Formats: sequence, C-alpha cells, structure tokens
Amino acid sequence: MSFLQEEDGRILADQLFKIGAVKFGEFRLKLHETRPSAPLSPIYFNLRTTSNPKPGPLDRWTLKMIAVGFGLLMEKRELRFDALSGIPNAGEPLVSAYAHSHPHRIIRLRKTETGEKRHVSGTYIQDLPPFHSRVLLVDDVITGADTKLEAIDALRTVGMIVEDLLVVIDRQQGGVDQVRKVGVRTHSLFSVRTLVLYYLTANLIDQATYDRTIAYFQNETHPEVIVHSL
Repeated sequence: MSFLQEEDGRILADQLFKIGAVKFGEFRLKLHETRPSAPLSPIYFNLRTTSNPKPGPLDRWTLKMIAVGFGLLMEKRELRFDALSGIPNAGEPLVSAYAHSHPHRIIRLRKTETGEKRHVSGTYIQDLPPFHSRVLLVDDVITGADTKLEAIDALRTVGMIVEDLLVVIDRQQGGVDQVRKVGVRTHSLFSVRTLVLYYLTANLIDQATYDRTIAYFQNETHPEVIVHSL
C-alpha cells in the first residue's frame, strides 16, 4: 500500500507543496555544475530545514509528519536496526525528528572538504555503537547515489552493518539501483511519479505540468542525471 493511499501521506504531500518543499518550473541541479547542457529539471525538492547551511522550508511540524511516515514505513517493512545515521546535512534533522519520539542511538557523519568537492567521511563518525551493529541510513532524497555510497562505505569501514536506506522521496533516476549493487535496500515514502500524479489528481498542478514532468523522467537522452544526487 502506497503512503499516498493513507491520510497521513496525503497530508504530508499537501504540506510539502504548500511550504514550497516541492516546486514545479525549470531548475538547475547539482549535475549542471559539470554538465551545463543537461536538460533543466521540471521539479525541485528542497527538504532542508531553516537551520541548514543552505536553508530550506522544512518546519518543526513538517519534520514531525515525516517522522510519523518513517515510523509507519519502518513498521510495514519490518526494519530492524540498532542505530540511525542521517547523511549530512539534510538527513540529520530527519533522524533527530524521528528519534525525538522514538529514542535511538544516533551515529553522526560529517562532510569533509577535498578541493572543491565535499565528501561524507568516516573520519568524523561520532558515538559509535558496538561492532557489527545494524545502522539504518536516512536521507531526504535519492537521485543518484554518490553521497549515499560514501556514507555506506564510511559506516562499513568502522564495522557497522548497513543494509537499508530510508528516504522521503525517490526521484527514480538510478540511485536505488546503485545502492542495491552494494547490498542496500531503499525505502521511500514517495516516488516522484506517484507524487506528481497525486498533485495532478488533487488539482495542485495542471495536465501540462504533469505531462512535462513525466516526460522528463522518461527521457532517455540524459542518462547522466542518474550519477548525481541533489
């Protein structure tokens, strides 16, 4: 059963649209830094909080709603874990929001600078649980899998077991397949196609916007999108 078939799912989807966490138009993504000729994205997700170094619109109430959705998804998928770890920076507030009502050990990752590129590094892991503890990795969106793979490698390097990744939105652009290759399953509250369809049926976008958005994700002429994450 899709989360959008539940009342909590529809309320969260409406809230994300209302606060501008989901926008439609023409947007440059991270991939355009290296591929400026790539097609502009007709949809943009900003699931960052106001305290993020790159501030976003997520407020405390929306974070709480995401935490509720995560709890339902964890129960449905029967996810078992000893600790949570949010990929910095967007994943950390999601972990904190969930742990506020469901106390768990939290492993904190940090980003390090290497030239002009930022990496998720195991060097900055804090509060490690016992060796071979099972860690549930959390992030906001999965597009490609660069930062996800870095986080998985960082946690496994220090002896943690990472087999599951929890995200709010799957952009369905290859990231799920990439992390699956290293033995990690992805669990998402929303897929981009089901979310866009919901916005159409809820009269929040028109048919032309829906068609343009779906055509972008079906377009096989820009496969480079799948190797970059937002």
